[in-house]
Amino acid sequence: MNEAPIIPSNVSEIARDFLYKCFIRDPQRRWTSEQLLQHPFIQQAAALCASSNSMPETQGKTARVNPFGCTLPLPEKDFINLLFESSYGKVYYAVKIESDSLCTSVAAVKCADICRSISLQQEAQILTTLKGCPYVVQLFRADICIDNGNVPTYNLFLEYASGGSLHDLIINSKREMIKMSELKISFYTYQLLKGIQHVHTKGLVHCDIKPANILVFDNANECNMHKLKLADFGLSLEVGDGMTYVTGLPLSNRGTLLYAPPESLKYGFHAKAYDIWSVGCTVAEMMTGSRVWIYHETKDLQWKIMNEDPVIPSDISETAKDFLYKCFIKDPRRRWTSEQLLQHPFIQQALCTSSSNSMPETQGVTARVNPLSCQIPVPEKDFINLLFETS
Repeated sequence: MNEAPIIPSNVSEIARDFLYKCFIRDPQRRWTSEQLLQHPFIQQAAALCASSNSMPETQGKTARVNPFGCTLPLPEKDFINLLFESSYGKVYYAVKIESDSLCTSVAAVKCADICRSISLQQEAQILTTLKGCPYVVQLFRADICIDNGNVPTYNLFLEYASGGSLHDLIINSKREMIKMSELKISFYTYQLLKGIQHVHTKGLVHCDIKPANILVFDNANECNMHKLKLADFGLSLEVGDGMTYVTGLPLSNRGTLLYAPPESLKYGFHAKAYDIWSVGCTVAEMMTGSRVWIYHETKDLQWKIMNEDPVIPSDISETAKDFLYKCFIKDPRRRWTSEQLLQHPFIQQALCTSSSNSMPETQGVTARVNPLSCQIPVPEKDFINLLFETS
């Protein structure tokens, strides 16, 4: 009743993920037999037998090629597994199977008809620019293929996030009535800010930061922490240092309204400070499990964003409150940058736990003192890599 089953450590990531889906504690969220049959752990068996006499008849199935060049027998309506549909197209779950070694790897594939793929093509260019950043979802490749209806389709092959999104983590915590600790929130925020910092140094603004666009990679480590990566750059803009993209129209923000700053609605301004406001909304949502704005209709929400201050949770530390205030400064010119926020005590406190036994060894780190008088060992390169080194 109180512990989770032990997942074998000497099995593949695909096998682990399959077991995690079976061992979800909430029976309403536990995967069904139909869902498990579409899991790569099961699909690899079908692919492996495709060329042998032991394979059952595959009538009504069409051989397609996955993003890694491995031909798989798949139902004509499915490309491995449809994850979800959106306004730009569909997202599939693709798997690579090595028939000799039984090794597998997966990818998320964004697909859209070529005539509706401008957003995906722009995202591919942006992700190419951001390639190599450990806090941004990585692009494997992009190509165009012809489907069974002779319709050209544009495809983006991306890292697959087996843990879902930060939105899922927030919803699960709220459902289980387990409040996220400030330490965990500060650690997740650190990763988010590192991704944003890299995006901004490349002269880009994300414009749609929200929990649903922050993906969760790997299952929690010994410290119950996840790796997060920033995703979905379909609305991103190229904005140089000190520059602002102006739509010229009021109420014309590009991103999700709930996470939009007041200047985007009042003046159509989109600059790096836009993302910082969205970070504040995201952090507050992690703390409370609810969005920062309560509203009845869109016009009501727009008015509140332009004329009111977001509600800062009252049951959080003074350090956390100050962090949110820095994100919610109305004047975008005075709003803190990602570099400044990374030095804030709320973020620095995530390093304090590295001295406990529950954290990985901290060899090669330098002891520093943060503004809260907490001596913190700071990895000389990047503490997040150290944190997950032994997980």
